[in-house]
Amino acid sequence: MGLSGMEIIGLIFSNYYIDVGVLSWFSAQVIKTLLFYVKNGVFQAERMVGAGGMPSAHSAFVCSITIAMAKKLG
Repeated sequence: MGLSGMEIIGLIFSNYYIDVGVLSWFSAQVIKTLLFYVKNGVFQAERMVGAGGMPSAHSAFVCSITIAMAKKLG
């Protein structure tokens, strides 16, 4: 028997480190999109998934996981 959809979602959201990383990545993408809108006056949804620009979603992801591991593991 396989896992149900809710069990899979529960497994995904039960990993503290991945949760922290994804939340920081998402936050950086939202901030990047909002800053682009404020600066240019044009909403460009591509900024949510596109690479480049500041803040760096990759850096936010990596740094947040590093800090989460340091916090949990010492």
